[in-house]
Amino acid sequence: MLLSSSAADDISGETVAIKLVTRVFEKVQLAKRALREITLLRHFSNHENITGLIDVDAISRDFNEMYVALFGL
Repeated sequence: MLLSSSAADDISGETVAIKLVTRVFEKVQLAKRALREITLLRHFSNHENITGLIDVDAISRDFNEMYVALFGL
């Protein structure tokens, strides 16, 4: 399951995208997909047409949910 929303960064005032990815480690395929996306976002962080990765955080105790913060468009 994938949910996304936007928010304003308190420090910079910029609009950021927040993406919630659930059941990340339920299947190996889902974990690989999440890792692949994070790797690509880090690799292309300075590309003008691709949004940049700000942070990744797993808040739940079982690491089953992952929040990905991205620069807004």
